[in-house]
Amino acid sequence: RQTCPKEAEARSGWKQTRKEPGNPPVSMSRRPAEEPEAPTPPWHPKRLPGALNGFALGMAGLAAVFLNLGNLPHLQGLPKELFTYPAGFCIVVAIVEQFLFFVKLAVCSNAKRCQMLESAKGLAGQTWHTTIPLIATSSYRLWKGSAAAVVAAQVVVYFGVVAQAVVGFAFLRRVFKDRLLPEPIFFPALVTVGQAAMSGAILHIHPWVVAASVWIGIGVCVILIPWVTYRVSLSSQVAPSATIALVSAPASFMTVSIIAARLSDAKSLVGPKAIVHAFLATELLSLLITSLLLIPRFPRLRSDFFSFQFAAVTFPAASTANATICYVAGVWPNPVLEVISICIGAVTIVVVLSFNMAMAVTLVKVMSAKPIAVVDVEVDSVEGGGSKIQMTQLAHISPATLAQEDSRTRVAPGMSISARENRFSNGGR
Repeated sequence: RQTCPKEAEARSGWKQTRKEPGNPPVSMSRRPAEEPEAPTPPWHPKRLPGALNGFALGMAGLAAVFLNLGNLPHLQGLPKELFTYPAGFCIVVAIVEQFLFFVKLAVCSNAKRCQMLESAKGLAGQTWHTTIPLIATSSYRLWKGSAAAVVAAQVVVYFGVVAQAVVGFAFLRRVFKDRLLPEPIFFPALVTVGQAAMSGAILHIHPWVVAASVWIGIGVCVILIPWVTYRVSLSSQVAPSATIALVSAPASFMTVSIIAARLSDAKSLVGPKAIVHAFLATELLSLLITSLLLIPRFPRLRSDFFSFQFAAVTFPAASTANATICYVAGVWPNPVLEVISICIGAVTIVVVLSFNMAMAVTLVKVMSAKPIAVVDVEVDSVEGGGSKIQMTQLAHISPATLAQEDSRTRVAPGMSISARENRFSNGGR
């Protein structure tokens, strides 16, 4: 498990003193371990899952699916309200979910916030820099108004560009520091650089910003897609959960970005149309590979259903639908492909809305459940560093903790147990 320095120090109870020049070495000293946190009361914001960030991104992508469906040749004759009203609903839901994520970030403990903002996995889950520009772009497409609205949307997109760069560099720094190998969670932090092209082309962002976004995104995809696909194919222990769905996301995401860039003032800067065909083919191949990779992971996915980790499925589904729809509407208006894109869009709508409804039901259960009383958790021995340590300590275990996919309950300084790998009762085990 990856932890930031502050959290590691708090968990272990050890504090190192740096050796000062001219002074003798200072030995490590042990300080009193922190007391376990009290059980979180019902409906406290701390119980909100960090996965709300991913669900918000999925709903923002679904809003774009509805708007893009209205651009298909055989659907343009239908009333626009069939597409604009559902898109507006998705935007509102995405705003609410994103707001709740920021509330969670504001009220959580320092150790949890440190984990969310400094660990590689936590940084990979920071998708708000993509969600907010997507919401602004879809809102602009729905409610085109004065020039002030355009400027406001452009400011949001530029903010997203800067925020994505900051998060991306912080993520790469943590990856190199921890010497991590690529896996699907790398895509949300890095490939989302193409967001500037997707939103910027609609809002008339400077062509060089759009072109830079496209080419950096292409470079990231060329490096990561083969590497990640090879690793997840080699072992089912790499991305064993719903994050395997992220394998299909980068190619489809960049397909939409390139198509949008080719319809803007940056058309001459983003290369020939063959790049679009190549990325669409890569998207379909990635979708096939993802489907095959689900087979060895199906038992784990079935046992985890429904948990908040399924937020990783929502945006890849929306991104795939947007790629096929935009390809038919803006590159090759083929009747057969149009039928296929409509079918993919319909399946995506059902999947994303169903997962959000399941998330809402699970969230209500988690938020309203009463905390379980303090449980005695006895650890007989811990293997580590060639030695065995005898320790026993109390742990607070609440339904909110058990509902988290990667939650850890502290049982002693410097060690943790997985709440999903152990079954607890009031008797304690």
